[in-house]
Parts: sequence; C-alpha cells; structure tokens
Amino acid sequence: MSLIKDYKGPMGKISAYYSALWPGHRPHGIHQHPEEEMIVLLKGELEIISPDHRIRIGPGSCFFHPPGDLHTIESVGNEPASFLIFKWTKELKSRLQKDFTAQFRLFDPIELPAWDSQKPHQQKQIWKNQPLANGGSLTLYQAYHHPYTGFPIHFHDYDVMAILLTGQMDILGFVATAPSIIYYSAGILHGLAPTSSEAINYLEFQFHQPPIAR
Repeated sequence: MSLIKDYKGPMGKISAYYSALWPGHRPHGIHQHPEEEMIVLLKGELEIISPDHRIRIGPGSCFFHPPGDLHTIESVGNEPASFLIFKWTKELKSRLQKDFTAQFRLFDPIELPAWDSQKPHQQKQIWKNQPLANGGSLTLYQAYHHPYTGFPIHFHDYDVMAILLTGQMDILGFVATAPSIIYYSAGILHGLAPTSSEAINYLEFQFHQPPIAR
C-alpha cells in the first residue's frame, strides 16, 4: 500500500509504503535497485537475506540498504509481518558516485538496555552520520516519553521523520496513534506530547543535507 509518493526531501524523492507478508513468503527473490531503502518492522518477524547472511529480527527493528545492495526478506514468525518501506532516489554527480561508500546497517532494539522508569524523556543514538548517496547523512535515535510529557515547540535545520511505535501523541493539534509516520521538513515548527496513560516509543530519523561546497 502506497502512503507517500515521490515527496521531495533532502535525500531526493522519497516514497513510503505499508506492507504485510505471510509466514514463509518473500516479496521477491534476491535483487538490487538504484534507490536507497529503509525498512521498519512493526509486527511479526523477518529474516533479512543476502548472498552472505541471514539475519532474524523482531518488531521495532529497522535496516538500511544502500543502492545496489543485494537483498530480500522473508516472513519467518507465527503471524504475518507488517512493515514500512521507505525508498528515495537522488541524481548523483560523478564525484558523489565515486565517494559514496555506505554499507548495509541494522538496528535491533533487543540490543539496547531497558528504559529508566525514573526519567520522563530518554533518547538513545543508534546511528550517527550514516552516509547517503546525495552526500548528506542520516542519524537515528530511539526515543521514549512518559505519559503526559513531551517536547515544547521547536524546529531543526534538517528534516526529521518519526515512526511512532507505541502510544498516542499530540503534534500541534493533530493526534497520531501508533503506528504512524510523522515528517517535518527543515525549519518547520513542531512539538509533541503523549496524550494517554501509555508511554510513547518512537524512532527518529534525522536527514542532514550535504555540506555546501566552497
């Protein structure tokens, strides 16, 4: 199911899809494509498959494939796997094509310690400055808010995409319930506040522009 089609962001044109996969099935054979791709697993279990590895992951995991990376996935749990797919394309200059050295990256939340129940807001950096094909970079955080806490209104000089995994939150008058995608372009005012007795847990992707050539 297509959610966003060719939205113009700092990485290029980004598209987002929601997909479900029955146990024992793959969406396609091992393949490659010119787009950068990121998948966030919401429910169930997947195996990430390439010619040299098979990696099993559970809900809340995400992974990044650079252009040309050979891969597929298979649903391997006892229930259908549901996940979000993000793809983006950027017309590369020859210098960026030569210098671009990004590799497959994986985040599995099982690797992290539990949240501290005494702290109302916590954030853990997962990836820092993951190279992107346009010369920019991607930084990833996992974040947690106690019920009825949040962030005041603010803005950033980079694009932010949040994937709400649990709970419900108010984002300047709009209520988002997990699972949800929230995207803010650079310079757009935004804030957030949990709106129920359930804590919120989300992934925050920061897309940084390439440095300005001098």
